Amino acid sequence: MNKNIRKLLMICAASPLLMAALCEKTEDLAPLVYNETKVTLSEGPNFSINDTLWISGEVSSMIFDEVSQDSIINSNETIRDIISVMRLKIANRTSNTIEAINEFDLVTRAGSIDFLGACPESELIAKAPLTENGQAYRYEIGLVPKNSGDFVLSWLEPVDLKNSVLNTQILEKYPVNGDKNNLGLTKCGITSTILNISESKDEFFFSVY
Repeated sequence: MNKNIRKLLMICAASPLLMAALCEKTEDLAPLVYNETKVTLSEGPNFSINDTLWISGEVSSMIFDEVSQDSIINSNETIRDIISVMRLKIANRTSNTIEAINEFDLVTRAGSIDFLGACPESELIAKAPLTENGQAYRYEIGLVPKNSGDFVLSWLEPVDLKNSVLNTQILEKYPVNGDKNNLGLTKCGITSTILNISESKDEFFFSVY
């Protein structure tokens, strides 16, 4: 099975809120292989209130067509990454996060920010338009914290986080049932669990003082 189809089916299973928007297109996407977004973040792990945590994402405008066995231009005007913005908290039985978008001011230097209508307090959409040379899509968005605490950013689809350190040690303060390596994301009343966070590579942890 195509890697991207497996990815999309996993998203369908994990996020019913997105099923109508994304999963109905699974068959159409079957022969196409999309590149993962390369993402670089301000290193941290510590930020002050009113600092800006910059998130820069870029992905090639070329995709691979498995039918023709050749690279082709992506016909979309923009691409998007869905990012959960969550505060870490003392865990209950399954979850150690709460929704936290309202704890940040959001700014942009490239691209734009949108929200899912069903769950706007936990997930933002980083929308990346084509660069002027047409070779890539790019976004650069910033989170300006208004409150202190420990937080995590989690990408819905796999990305290539370029930071050498993702600060997973911050999660150790919030064990779920004694396990310091699990992340329970509660969004719109639905909890999904990411096991073995050090192996996931799609989460970035940081602290605000």
